[in-house]
Amino acid sequence: MFLRHARDVGAIMELWLTAASVVPYTDGVGQSVVDTLLQMASNYKLRSHIPTAAWPWLKRQPILGPNCQGLKCGTLSTVVLKIRNLQDIGLITSYLFVVWSEWSDLDDLGCRWILHLIRGELCGTGAARYQAGLIQRLDYVLSQLGSRSSKKQWYEEFRRALLDVGED
Repeated sequence: MFLRHARDVGAIMELWLTAASVVPYTDGVGQSVVDTLLQMASNYKLRSHIPTAAWPWLKRQPILGPNCQGLKCGTLSTVVLKIRNLQDIGLITSYLFVVWSEWSDLDDLGCRWILHLIRGELCGTGAARYQAGLIQRLDYVLSQLGSRSSKKQWYEEFRRALLDVGED
């Protein structure tokens, strides 16, 4: 295998980010980069090698479609914790906007960590400006889910937590 050393992985990721950054931005490019970023974040061998400069791609908040693998793994607890550890409220809220989708596979432990994010990192005055957009995103996702969807309970809980944070 040609990826023998961590520096090789890091170098390849830097090349990936450089290549993505020189392509003119379109919705498709943003979706592809963020989808790949979430997939890499879910892989324990790759997560620590993601260039710091890759994370701001989340701030463009691309809407990922039903075939995006990043939505299958984007709410894993390890991904949520990685996002939290970046300690950037804009990235955290953009991450939530991206992974809150009717097509996401919701991981129970990851969803518990998302509630911690909402109740912890999103309770300050700096986060208040993001609350309305996140509630609007949740309302949209809830409107797309059937009444029997097992995901609905989590999204309703996220919405309640955002409202509770806003009252504090």
